[in-house]
Amino acid sequence: MSDNTETIEADDTTTVADDTTTETSTETTGTDTADDTTETVTKPTSRSGGDDLLADADADDDEGDADEVKAAHPASWPEDWREKLAGEDDKWLRELKRFSSFENYAKSQKALRQKLSSGEYKRALPEDASEEEKAEWRKDHGIPDTPEAYDYSVDGVEWTDNDKPILESFAATLHQADAPQAVVSKALEWYGQFQQQVREQTHERDKADKAVVEDALRAELGEEYRPSLSLMKRVLTDGRYMSTEAGEKLSAARAADGSRLLHDPAIAKFLIDVAYSKYGDSHVSGGEAAQLSTREEEIKKVMSEDINRYYKEGLDKELVEIRSKRSRAA
Repeated sequence: MSDNTETIEADDTTTVADDTTTETSTETTGTDTADDTTETVTKPTSRSGGDDLLADADADDDEGDADEVKAAHPASWPEDWREKLAGEDDKWLRELKRFSSFENYAKSQKALRQKLSSGEYKRALPEDASEEEKAEWRKDHGIPDTPEAYDYSVDGVEWTDNDKPILESFAATLHQADAPQAVVSKALEWYGQFQQQVREQTHERDKADKAVVEDALRAELGEEYRPSLSLMKRVLTDGRYMSTEAGEKLSAARAADGSRLLHDPAIAKFLIDVAYSKYGDSHVSGGEAAQLSTREEEIKKVMSEDINRYYKEGLDKELVEIRSKRSRAA
């Protein structure tokens, strides 16, 4: 073989194995050198369009299977999926229309099933439940068997004897509604806070009303204000005119608007008039008695030092009046 001469030898071989056709070609190329190089190339051939009838049939079957899968799993749900699911149930149809797509509806159902499985949502008590079923259901929901079994304790709140009937009635009503302990505790917490607010507001109002009645009585009674208050207190505690229980109730009584009766200037003045009618001018308060005693000593000193002034200023008559008043009070 001379130089620069290219010789090509081709030997076609067809091999069939496991329904696979392979074409092998061997190509020998001459080069400037004396060495020959042999290159083998393997190429796959198509299963269809050839001379293998079985391969063509298999390809047709594969295409048919793919079409069936596509038909069974459409790419998206029809626009009227809500109507098809709801059927003639208009209420359910309205609920389905809240979902923008079938996928979102499916997600919501999945989330609901997860909550049901976790116990977050608990079953309702059947209307025809037996006593045993009711007891078991209440136990699962934290509801005691009887209203008396509720825990009434609230942090920072001390219930009084007056509160007990209210609490018992309140608990009985909630137990009829199958309220769990957590609901009862929260309601009692609110009630305790409300009671405290009412007490604070009442205290502030009492202070304001007391200032009003004091100003009114001072303006009307003048220097007799303090002695008059002492008389009013006396008539409310004197068992000869009013029982101790009646006096206590009258002293603590409140009007429909929540104000104390004794803080009404008209009622306070009425009780003072009653006291004066009972005791006349014989009442001498502690402060007034001290003033009378001091004045008596002053007059006695003037009498011993300046008798003319004693008679000239009428201190002799004043001394008699002081002693007479103290004697009547005694």
